[in-house]
Amino acid sequence: MGWQGKDPSTDFRGGGFISLENLLYFAKNYLVTTISLTEVLV
Repeated sequence: MGWQGKDPSTDFRGGGFISLENLLYFAKNYLVTTISLTEVLV
C-alpha cells in the first residue's frame, strides 16, 4: 500500500491522526479497492 518501511506505524507517527482518518475513510468508501490492495500484499 505504499509504506516507507516494514513497520507501517512509523508512517502513522509521522502523519499524525489525520493519516489514520484518511486511511479509514478510504477503506470504508472504497471497499472493493481496499480488498484488492490487501489481497496483493498477502
